Amino acid sequence: MSLVLALVLACSGPREGSELALPQRLALEGVELRLPGPGLVLRAAHAQTPGDEPGRGEASQVVAELGQGPGLSIVSEHASWDLREHNVVFEGDVAAVRGAFTLQCQRLEASFDSPEQLSRAVASGDVSVSHRGRIATGQRAVLDVPSGRLELEGEPSVTEGARRLQGERIVLFLDDERLECDRCSLAIGESEALPGADPGAGSP
Repeated sequence: MSLVLALVLACSGPREGSELALPQRLALEGVELRLPGPGLVLRAAHAQTPGDEPGRGEASQVVAELGQGPGLSIVSEHASWDLREHNVVFEGDVAAVRGAFTLQCQRLEASFDSPEQLSRAVASGDVSVSHRGRIATGQRAVLDVPSGRLELEGEPSVTEGARRLQGERIVLFLDDERLECDRCSLAIGESEALPGADPGAGSP
């Protein structure tokens, strides 16, 4: 039995009428794990799944791939999953890449609303999103995956060249480069504009 197949069986749990006896804890090194349901492939240095808790497990030194839409790649120090709750949590120097966007944070919780559809991802802890020279930061970000809408909270800001936009809440649209900001202030170089000021005032 391959390592991949063994892990899939451990995550799924024994089927009715099956004579397969799973160990209390399956621990493997240097594995590729295909999570049943989310359609997520994890490559990890170490992984383990408790035989008495089907659908749960954890892994370390993780590279994850989700092939839906534009595709999503996630690297983290640790990952844990609970397929009954339809979520996977990545922790420790997390980096997620979706197209031209790179999101970095300390914790990323991914939620699935169908076997192959990642619906929502919540990032927390020193969140940074970079895209073609633009860098957005905050303490928390919520990504609606189907729409590509990313909402930043916790002193969010967007920096592009000498311009820095700050607000109470900033929303980025990953697929069409739109941006929305509530209670904004704009700084250009060393000169900071007042909230609500026209960003173009005084420009040549």
